[in-house]
Amino acid sequence: PSYATLSAINMEVNFKPYKINPNWPTPKEFAASPTADCKGFTLSKYYALRRAGWKANEVNIWSGDYQGRSHMLLVAKLEANSYVLDIGSESNLPLAKDYFYHNFVPSYRFNETGWETR
Repeated sequence: PSYATLSAINMEVNFKPYKINPNWPTPKEFAASPTADCKGFTLSKYYALRRAGWKANEVNIWSGDYQGRSHMLLVAKLEANSYVLDIGSESNLPLAKDYFYHNFVPSYRFNETGWETR
């Protein structure tokens, strides 16, 4: 795992136009769809990072509030830092502590091992 890999996966997945979708797509469904919403982007990034070598305890899907709207994003731990992989973040990934303070109010996080409320 490296910062370059984090950034590359984030940019690779962020190529689709955003459109709200009530479904939780699998990575295959995400790849086949012309549009996606935060759930699709986040789940695809999660599985891509797991395939790239991140451990389950190093990646978490966060659900919460972004500027008054429900939102989901991914946070990946790399060495001593945690980075946000979100729809609007491209080449410079924000640190989770700054992003959560300024943009996102987290409610809960989860991954394949469980969940936790904030």
